[in-house]
Amino acid sequence: MPVLDHDGFLVQDSVAISEYLEDAFAKRPFRPAGAAARARMREWTQYIAAEPTWAIKVPSFNANIRPQLAGSLSAGQLAAIAARMPNKATAARWEQAATTGFTEAEIRASLDRLAATLDRMEAALAAGPWLAGADYSLADMDMAPFVHRLAGIGESGMIAARPRAADWYARMLARSAFATAMGFRPAA
Repeated sequence: MPVLDHDGFLVQDSVAISEYLEDAFAKRPFRPAGAAARARMREWTQYIAAEPTWAIKVPSFNANIRPQLAGSLSAGQLAAIAARMPNKATAARWEQAATTGFTEAEIRASLDRLAATLDRMEAALAAGPWLAGADYSLADMDMAPFVHRLAGIGESGMIAARPRAADWYARMLARSAFATAMGFRPAA
């Protein structure tokens, strides 16, 4: 679970961190001006916290954590690390990735959930260039890392199969702030 420490004030959870940063530092607002668009943005941020945040863990942990940790730590070391994790569900998935890995059925179920997320994006993007409509918002910021991680684990075809979601992702990749946050240079 991500934690932000701002001068000793701790904020946990990606959505809460995004909103805190918006309130504390935004030079331009990333919450839409209208009440309806703000509600749409909040629907997205709540959905993101509940669905793709959890669905990405199985295939991502299997692709990224498992190769790094499988067989490298004792059961006691793994348990000690997991015990320090604030979210016990994440800790359990992390331990599974580091030990037995995930079954094909578990990975497929997670990828199906992520495909449903992309379908939801595809439908929403028909109404505007961004998830909450006309304006780039916290909804787009919160969703971007999950789509990017999906591409990073070799599932970019899932994104490409949905033209509006693919266009949205290309526009995210071109944003200099996103590129900086993710540690790459945007395409010129």
